[in-house]
Amino acid sequence: MHNFISLFSLKNLSIYLTLFLSLIIQGKAQKWEEYLVKTAYIQKITSFITWPEGIDISSSDRIVIGVAGENPFGNKLNEFYRDNTILDKPVHIINVSNPSEVKKCHILFLSSSLSKELADYLYETALHDIISIGDTQGYAERGVFFNLMLAGNKIKLQVNYEAMRRNGFKVRSLLLQYAELIGES
Repeated sequence: MHNFISLFSLKNLSIYLTLFLSLIIQGKAQKWEEYLVKTAYIQKITSFITWPEGIDISSSDRIVIGVAGENPFGNKLNEFYRDNTILDKPVHIINVSNPSEVKKCHILFLSSSLSKELADYLYETALHDIISIGDTQGYAERGVFFNLMLAGNKIKLQVNYEAMRRNGFKVRSLLLQYAELIGES
């Protein structure tokens, strides 16, 4: 009888362990897919944007995307932009560790780990005509131009049109048709 209980317990344990591991692997795969899709969104968003007057993005030899805070993309940005361009230009990815480094970028992704420092980074993006993108609840309301929110198994694009307009950026209406417009709080 004791061997039967031990065998039964081991069998249940292996089933639970297999289920647990498959959930972990599935969760990592979903995160991987989420950030791969967000990488493509960054590329597509730029084709609908006009930088402020006086900013000639065409004179740049490459587009620089900065990632401020913890990098949720891993290597996905580098891998994707190895074979893809933005505005027909090669893309260089940099890590941004403080607001003073923001001026090196054309586009800045603001990680959720920056919640307390977000205003400092947004001040610098406004000062240097940089597109701000995040994926954190409430970031669009705080002034980030584009927020890529996960809704179920889809990415929902939030746009803070007023923040963009105030900073001199223009966005084509076609993009706005597919976005949720967010105001600042």
